[in-house]
Amino acid sequence: MKLILFLSLVSAAALWAQEEGPAPLEPEEQKKLIADVKARALQYAKDLPSFSCTEVTRKNLDPTGTSRHWKLTGTVHEEVTEKNGKDSFVELTENGKQAGGENRPGGMTSPADFTDLIAWIFDPESKAEFEWTKWDSMRGHRVHTLAFKLPQANSHFTVGKKSPVKIAVVGTVDVDADTDSIMRIIVLGLGIPKSTGVQSVSQEYHYDFAKIGDHYFLVPLKADLQQRAGKELTWNEIEFRDYKKPQ
Repeated sequence: MKLILFLSLVSAAALWAQEEGPAPLEPEEQKKLIADVKARALQYAKDLPSFSCTEVTRKNLDPTGTSRHWKLTGTVHEEVTEKNGKDSFVELTENGKQAGGENRPGGMTSPADFTDLIAWIFDPESKAEFEWTKWDSMRGHRVHTLAFKLPQANSHFTVGKKSPVKIAVVGTVDVDADTDSIMRIIVLGLGIPKSTGVQSVSQEYHYDFAKIGDHYFLVPLKADLQQRAGKELTWNEIEFRDYKKPQ
């Protein structure tokens, strides 16, 4: 039912785009676009340089489960360095207090997660299915929106803390129309087992270009991660800024 609802929403958006925006891509154009996006996605990790940046995480909780009573439970500022696909952290402050990197809270997101996300979705062995749905615009970029679904058998997405369980996902990928660069990925969990204690998971990851050294690179910009477990809703807001070469 969730998949049908999601695809219905995507179809409605696509019809709106056909009426209001540029003409939809022809089947052969869609096929070429998806192939080009896959090739660019698989090259993403190889093209990413070493860098340092500041990561800010705001942790929110709504104990009522209504999305109307959010409370900020913590804010973490960190200095992040990524080299060869591995992250290291120096925790600047947690809730305004100095803290050491060895005390990094659990369940935090890192720049490497953004790289892994692209790899998981576009890995040929994942056998994700893609479909062009509409034109759109995002932060000054004209973008294509691709819908995708990833079966549970080939998924890298897991829920549950004690005994993580793989789940199927559906979502969308917004791609810059000029460069085929990924600007946003939205992921929705499907078929989550009751044994995990989690009822729903939604994740939204944004990417954009930042100057590192003398060149611009596609890097993590921000993320919104939400989960419902029991009556509680949790929401982590993450943003990355001040990119530079590592010292």
